[in-house]
Amino acid sequence: MEAQSRLQVELRKYAIEYLFPSINNFPINNFIFPDITPILENHPELFREIVSQLCVPYLTTPPDAIVCIESFGYVFGAPMAYQLGSKIVLARKKGKLPRRKLSRDYSMIYSPLKTIEIHIDAIREGSKVVIVDDFIASGGTSFATCEIIKQLGGEILGCSFVVEVEGIDGRRKLENNGLIVHNIINLLLNHSTGKWEIKGVN
Repeated sequence: MEAQSRLQVELRKYAIEYLFPSINNFPINNFIFPDITPILENHPELFREIVSQLCVPYLTTPPDAIVCIESFGYVFGAPMAYQLGSKIVLARKKGKLPRRKLSRDYSMIYSPLKTIEIHIDAIREGSKVVIVDDFIASGGTSFATCEIIKQLGGEILGCSFVVEVEGIDGRRKLENNGLIVHNIINLLLNHSTGKWEIKGVN
């Protein structure tokens, strides 16, 4: 509760348009993109509180590995691994990893076909794993990552995200498959204004 209260205090200091500006026609036409980079570029104290809050569910039972989904999963997952004493495993786009890997295809809201990959020797059977990314929307990327981890024999403690995009079934997709989902901020697109709004802080 203390960490959450500090995070709420930090969030109230800033207007939503400065934290998550709404970018029209990015990365494709007719899509309004919530940009998380201002938090990283301008608000180190807020970034620190977000990372601390992401770690809270795992403080008593730290995972063996933090699986960081390309690319913003690296930004938030690496400091989590440092704080929790976990190793870092990268889930990368197709063709980016040099050694033998397992792959899964998936789709996103604005991209119908992508592939995620993990080195086959990065996760040992029975390893306790947490998956980290910046956003959960449709859940396609994180679900594909979970499928690879399960095939490698990993035990998924949870899937952690900075932001859940409300109105899309990503959380339900993961939870319906027995996965635990944690997120910090809930965003909802106001279609009348074309702007993203913070609907809650967990």
